[in-house]
Amino acid sequence: MPNTAYGGVWGSIKSKSYHLASCRYVKKTGKNNRIKFDSAVTARDAGYKPCEVCRPPAPKLSATKSPKNGLTVLPDTTVP
Repeated sequence: MPNTAYGGVWGSIKSKSYHLASCRYVKKTGKNNRIKFDSAVTARDAGYKPCEVCRPPAPKLSATKSPKNGLTVLPDTTVP
């Protein structure tokens, strides 16, 4: 069972969703299918979506990460 004092969010590797520590789905998720994230921003940047049951914070994606392939997007450095 996850530590409910943990300040981040918990992700399910199979469903690619993240949850508050108190969510019933975290408790049902097997230990080998569970991942800790420091924050909802980190989870979103990794391509995870917020749980529709516990409704954890759903920040906008970071401008430097692509959730589909995990590659860092570099700013356009084209000189006009």
